[in-house]
Amino acid sequence: MLSVLSKIIKFNTLLIVGVYNSDEKSTYYTLVIKKKGSLLNIISSSVYEDFDEMQQHIDKKLPALLLIDGKGVLSKKIDLNNETDLNWRKNIDFGLMYHLDYATPSAVFLSFSRKQHVDEIVESFGSKGIQVIDCYLGPLVAGLLLPSIGENTVYANNSVLQHDGPELYDIVRQTDAVKHDYTFGDKKISQYHLPLYGAAVHFFLKPGQISKVTPDRINAEEILYKKSFNYFGTGMLIFFLASLLTSYMLIQYYSAKNINLNEENVFTKQTYEYIVKLEESKKEKLAILNQTGQLSEKFLSFYIYELLRSVPSTIQLKELNVFPLSKEIKEKEKVEVIPNTIILKGTTATEPDFNEWFSGLKNMKWIKKFEIVSIKKDKKNIQQFEVKILL
Repeated sequence: MLSVLSKIIKFNTLLIVGVYNSDEKSTYYTLVIKKKGSLLNIISSSVYEDFDEMQQHIDKKLPALLLIDGKGVLSKKIDLNNETDLNWRKNIDFGLMYHLDYATPSAVFLSFSRKQHVDEIVESFGSKGIQVIDCYLGPLVAGLLLPSIGENTVYANNSVLQHDGPELYDIVRQTDAVKHDYTFGDKKISQYHLPLYGAAVHFFLKPGQISKVTPDRINAEEILYKKSFNYFGTGMLIFFLASLLTSYMLIQYYSAKNINLNEENVFTKQTYEYIVKLEESKKEKLAILNQTGQLSEKFLSFYIYELLRSVPSTIQLKELNVFPLSKEIKEKEKVEVIPNTIILKGTTATEPDFNEWFSGLKNMKWIKKFEIVSIKKDKKNIQQFEVKILL
């Protein structure tokens, strides 16, 4: 799991803190480095004379490298061709100390300190919430920068690194109080910040000439898990908030759509009810038209004309009632007619002419049925008749 997380979570920005102890005080040098591609860019550098002031100004969210030097840290050259140096190295109890080795073909340079001294410093940083992921001892990591500086003598903290060609040759204490600055890109750093930059180079590139022991109080895995938790937690929070925002926007969108659909449903229902009313009105009007004969194949004038044309001169029509009323018309009452019916009333003085006319009516195809409602003679021997014709 740790190997997977280390590939996902990268420490691209580092805070490097140099703790330089002297007899009188401790001085704190800080350097912020950002890795971009294969370049290490210096973001800022500062110096603090007080620990509390330093921890108040640094960004504690950044993973930190410590570099401890000065009082309590010793640096020594061990000549691989010198028996005395080799025996001295064999007699060192590395179980009681932390150390950093810088190896060359002819010598090994060693910076070391008691574990208690280093652990106390690491613990003091951890108690203030500073995430220490690694620790370096002495100025030797500045030796990684010798080819870039291009000088035979390099000042690092209170030490002087001398080299012959590309290899570190010797390390000695600085005897004078001269200050030296070094330029990397567009940034200028002091000789006390130089080892911090070398520590960043080693952390990112892991050159083989340097080996070291990490203090027991440093738990880089815990910091990696914490950063992973923050990374994925932030991602989940952003995803959750984005989901909420998307959900809110979709709710607003579909609510507006639902309102529009409801309005359309209301209008559709009203339209449907209006159409139903129109259909009912249409049926009523068609029924009325049908009752009045307006929907028959022939116009009423045709029936009237045919009937009048068939009446002989000896017959006098007094009334021709087409689709007569079924009852007397009254206010606020529906007018009802007798559909497909014609009532003829008249008189005749000659019964043969009436019978002949009546027989002729039988030959008219548009007459479905007819009947003599009444026929009677008055005192003058004139017949009065009433005939009902069904179309």
